[in-house]
Amino acid sequence: MAPDVNVGGKASSLIVMKSILGISVPPFTVLQGFLTESQRQERIEAFLREHPEVQHVAVRSSALNEDSSQASFAGLFATKLHVPANALAITGAVEEIHAHGTSKAKVVSHYATNRGLQGSGERIATVVQKMVHADFSGVILSHSLRARDGYYLVSLAQGIGESVVSGTVNGKLVR
Repeated sequence: MAPDVNVGGKASSLIVMKSILGISVPPFTVLQGFLTESQRQERIEAFLREHPEVQHVAVRSSALNEDSSQASFAGLFATKLHVPANALAITGAVEEIHAHGTSKAKVVSHYATNRGLQGSGERIATVVQKMVHADFSGVILSHSLRARDGYYLVSLAQGIGESVVSGTVNGKLVR
């Protein structure tokens, strides 16, 4: 499935997973890149009203080709974790993600162009999702994004996957 240009790769994947019976996806909302500041605020406030149990959220970028089969864009867009579930904090995190994306526009464009991709950083969407506390998490790796060789490596670590993604810990590799 091609990602929806209005919500990006990460949000498109979440939307698909949410529609699959038996998969539990923490509550989330998508703030499309074309929304005005007022519309973003309304969407954030609606999410908080619908999910009063949420204490903290993850605020993540969702660019068109991000986390796709052609490229990961790992580290090129920002993620804010453990953001307090209030409109002011979430709005600030969304603004930081957009500012970070703007500051890295040339790097993102170069990365995308080298992979034959277009439209990877313009007006990125943002996902606001309930923060989960994981005993373990992992990052799935393959030696080639194009090879269909039947195996992947998973780098596992205690807690959320941020430590593995950022390189601050070496996860346990499982084939």
